Amino acid sequence: MAYPLSKFAYSFTERLQELAAPVELYHLQLADIDETVFKNDKIAVLHARRVSFDQNNVTAISKQWVTYDQGNHDILTTNFVSMRNCSLPDIFTHFIFKQLVFEPECITLYRSDIHENAIYRFQSCSRLNFRYCTIEKGVTAFSITKSLPLLKHVEFENSVADTEFFADLNDVFFLHNKRIYIFDDSNAYISKLNLKNIPYYFSTSIFKYCKLYRKDKPVEVSIETRNRFTEAQFISYILPLTYCLVGPTVSYEMCDDEILSVRISNKAQWHFWGLRWRLRGQKRNIFIVLGSAIFFYIYRLFN
Repeated sequence: MAYPLSKFAYSFTERLQELAAPVELYHLQLADIDETVFKNDKIAVLHARRVSFDQNNVTAISKQWVTYDQGNHDILTTNFVSMRNCSLPDIFTHFIFKQLVFEPECITLYRSDIHENAIYRFQSCSRLNFRYCTIEKGVTAFSITKSLPLLKHVEFENSVADTEFFADLNDVFFLHNKRIYIFDDSNAYISKLNLKNIPYYFSTSIFKYCKLYRKDKPVEVSIETRNRFTEAQFISYILPLTYCLVGPTVSYEMCDDEILSVRISNKAQWHFWGLRWRLRGQKRNIFIVLGSAIFFYIYRLFN
């Protein structure tokens, strides 16, 4: 239960304002909706388009507009943060974080050391990019995506040295509305996925009364490597799905008989026609409609 700010002693709130750092005072003023307790002048805010760090130091602040038209800005807000050659969480001891409201929508990390106890600082982030980073052992793709509820888009580009980082990648598909992109020199990470154990759901209303129905947006994992698959290697990998009537959606892009990228989603797909016989166009669509109707009829018949 929240404790009303107005219940605190006047002397306490006055002393609190004196001791609070600019960011702390800013949040106190936000909490005082009626402006009955913290009556000091409003904190002046500068909104920057981007704040950049390099080796744990601020290197650039790209100004875009000022929220309050004042010459002296007490705190700084931004939507985009880039960190290069930094150590997390050491960087958060920098003095600027006494003035920076760290609630960016997008964070890009270059060649930085990522520790588990720093991930929670990204709670406001909806897009997170790891590029050539060193990620602490024990941190996994699933632990990152699960601990950040607002995160919708995450990229890992040559950022994984620990082979167990994607060991629980299957669990990501139990979440919703996530896009995970993996760019790496090796294609070994796709072998961490057991396609037959990936959950899948229909989003069409025809399956509304079925356990396979989910109205949430799907999870999609895209894997792109320089060591590309041949089409034969890819087909052998997805072979177990070709004997399943329904399964997760699997698609790919090709160039010169090599697989450029593989996309896997927990959105349900009819595999019996789509992958085994590779029918295309209107003929395939007819089979999918007929298959959906038969599956739904059988399900209602036995439930």
